[in-house]
Amino acid sequence: MRPLQNGSKGKAVEQLQRAIGKRARARDAPNHVPKVDGVFGPETREDACYVAYLLGIDLDSLKHMRVGPLTPEEQDFILNPGKRDQVHLDRARRRVAAHKKVRAKQKAHAQAVRGKRARIVAEARKAAANYRKNPGAYHYLAGGKANTVYLKPTPRDWRSDCSQFVASVYKGAGVESPAAPLDHLWASTFSIVKSPHMRVITKAQRRPGDLGMYGSRDRPHHVELWCGDTFIGHGSPPIDSLTPGEPDYYVTFDFLN
Repeated sequence: MRPLQNGSKGKAVEQLQRAIGKRARARDAPNHVPKVDGVFGPETREDACYVAYLLGIDLDSLKHMRVGPLTPEEQDFILNPGKRDQVHLDRARRRVAAHKKVRAKQKAHAQAVRGKRARIVAEARKAAANYRKNPGAYHYLAGGKANTVYLKPTPRDWRSDCSQFVASVYKGAGVESPAAPLDHLWASTFSIVKSPHMRVITKAQRRPGDLGMYGSRDRPHHVELWCGDTFIGHGSPPIDSLTPGEPDYYVTFDFLN
């Protein structure tokens, strides 16, 4: 087993990504299930760190995992959690309990939301459920024929990307365009962050229906919908309930509040 660093590729990375996903799902951490693509990057690193934290790794090792090459020992900690000693197990029990307490609050918050935000979340969940039933029918395309279809597959030459999905869900929920004054049809990550109705918020301030943005304020490159207990977005694979790591910032809109 070799150390893994940003840019590492291959079967070893795929194996680690699958293990991360398995441990995350078992501990109700769906936002830390990585895409299995065989490429070790910032998203996989972040998911590995969170899963290792839940498994009870010591904080010094966790600090190294965040910045240095992932050592064979750190990988093995995730791949073979049965090797953990009692100190790790006791630490893991406390951390998972705290994590699940936060998740329970998130789920309760998501269920209690009303109005526009509730409609946005409901539409996003329907889209994700439709995708899971027939994933091969969907595609990703930045560009192509403009449209606001999100509950069914579209022709392969129709636009089908992250901002198109978010704007379409907003429209389907009867909510103003996140790129207003631009129509839903023409929304992009750039026009979303430039909308006069938008304001940047902290993670603590996020509410269901708000958006998680990836990239800088000047060059956002991806957007996901926060649904109160998970993210739903459109990337690769399309329309899923995974997320490529924690967003760089969150945004909300005056017409949601």
